[in-house]
Amino acid sequence: LLEKESTPYDVLHEWYIESVINPVFTEKQLKEYGDKLPADKKAAIEEALGKLKEAHKAQDIAAIDSAIEALNAAWQAASQDIYAQQQAEQAAQQGAGAQNAGTEQKAQPEDVEFEEVK
Repeated sequence: LLEKESTPYDVLHEWYIESVINPVFTEKQLKEYGDKLPADKKAAIEEALGKLKEAHKAQDIAAIDSAIEALNAAWQAASQDIYAQQQAEQAAQQGAGAQNAGTEQKAQPEDVEFEEVK
């Protein structure tokens, strides 16, 4: 995650952000999208999150880096599924909307005023 010439402060700062902030954000995302995730993807995220928390408690920077990579990979796979699901839902809604619009126009004739010109 870090460049080789990072200062100790940079390492600690990056470590704090990745090991403390990332799990909080991930837990919030799991609550928000948990019902939309397939069980296997959700389990992978939860497992990676658990490993990240363990690495944070142990203050093992190498384990934190590994857990963050696993967490990011799990979220990327899950995000692809969520995106595909949203695209399918939008396509179904657009198809239903177009179908309903066509039947509404046929069912309700419109009265218009006209003037006869001789």
